[in-house]
Amino acid sequence: MRFSIPVLCLILIGTFTQGGAADPIRVGIRHDAKPFVYREAGEPKGFLFDLCKAVLDTSGLGYTLVDVNAANRLSWLGDEDRIDLLCDPVTVTLDRAARFQFSPIVFVSGGSFLYFDDKEQNDAIYLAGLARIEQAAAGGTLTDFNGRRLVPAKNGIVSYENGDPPGADAHQTKVASCHGIEASGRIGTIRIGVLDGSTAPEIINNALQSGRSVIPRSGWDTVCYKVFETHQTGIAALCSREPDSSGVPLSYYFGDRDIILSYLDTLRTDGAVDCGPVAVSDRFFSVEPYAMVYSDRIAPAEIKILQKALLETFSAVRETTTPTGTPWRTTLPFELFARYFPGKDPSPSLITLFKSMIVPER
Repeated sequence: MRFSIPVLCLILIGTFTQGGAADPIRVGIRHDAKPFVYREAGEPKGFLFDLCKAVLDTSGLGYTLVDVNAANRLSWLGDEDRIDLLCDPVTVTLDRAARFQFSPIVFVSGGSFLYFDDKEQNDAIYLAGLARIEQAAAGGTLTDFNGRRLVPAKNGIVSYENGDPPGADAHQTKVASCHGIEASGRIGTIRIGVLDGSTAPEIINNALQSGRSVIPRSGWDTVCYKVFETHQTGIAALCSREPDSSGVPLSYYFGDRDIILSYLDTLRTDGAVDCGPVAVSDRFFSVEPYAMVYSDRIAPAEIKILQKALLETFSAVRETTTPTGTPWRTTLPFELFARYFPGKDPSPSLITLFKSMIVPER
C-alpha cells in the first residue's frame, strides 16, 4: 500500500529498520517544535519523537524518518510519494478527522499567547495607532468592518460619514491576515504573530466572536495576524519590537503554550535578542489534543499493530530513578515529561490522560 521513493533520500535525516521490513513506514517529523519534536546537534529528539520512536520500535515495523515543516506536514501526509505517518504536535480537529486517521490522544496542551509587558512602549504604540486612525479618516481611506466610510469626529476619533453613531456591528468579529489589511481601508495596529499552517487564526476568530479576545481600545483599530515560518522567528520578532513594512510591531505571539514557552526560554538563553519584557498569558483560548496521524496508505493490519504498540508503550511500568537517585516506578510518558519539561509538573488533565492510557493485559 506504500511505494518506494528513492527521490526522498535527499531529505531523509535518518533510517531505522525493525524486523527486516522491505517497505518501511515513512515517518514525518519536524525539527522546530521544541519540546515535542526538534533536532539538537542534528539528532531528532523531543517528547513526541521519543514516544513515537518507542511505539515504532515496539511495533516491530520498519520505518524511515523524513523532514517536514508546519506548512507541509498534512499535505505531505496526503501525498502518496511523501510520508505515511506524522509524529508531530498535530491538534485533532473534526475537520482533520474527516481526512485522516488519528491514534488515541497522547498529549494535551492549550493555545495562549506571549506579549510585550512594557506599558510605556505599549502606550506609545497605541497613541501612534490613534494618530494613524485620524490620518486615515481625514484622507477618506478608513472604513468599518461593513465597508462604511469613517471621517474625523469632533467628540471622538472617528464617526460615520453620515453622522450615525457606531453600532455593535462596527467592531471586529473576524481576524484577517495583516497582508494587505491597510489597503482595504483598515489600520491593523494590533498584530498577532502565528505559525504558518497552524489553527491559530481560527482560535483567534472564535475568541473575537465570543468577546474573550484582546479587543482594540479604539473601535476602529484592527486585529490582524502575521504568519511566520517558524516559532523562533515569530517570537524573536515580538522580542525585538521591530516594526514591519507598515511601521507596526507585533503586539502578541499566539501558539500552543508549551511550545512558545520553550522557544522563549531558548531565545533568552541564546541572548541573540532581548526577550526580557516578554511574558506569557495565563489564559487559555483552546484545548489542543495531540495524536499520531496515519495515512490511508498504511495497511489496516499495520495500524492495528501500531495502536497496540502505543497502548503497550503507555502501559509498561519502568524502573528508573529521579535526578536525586531515588528509585522511581513510572511509565514512559511521565518519564519523558520530566525529561523535556524540567522543573514543571504535568497538569491534572495531562495526568488523567496518561493514566487513562494504562490498560490491562486481558
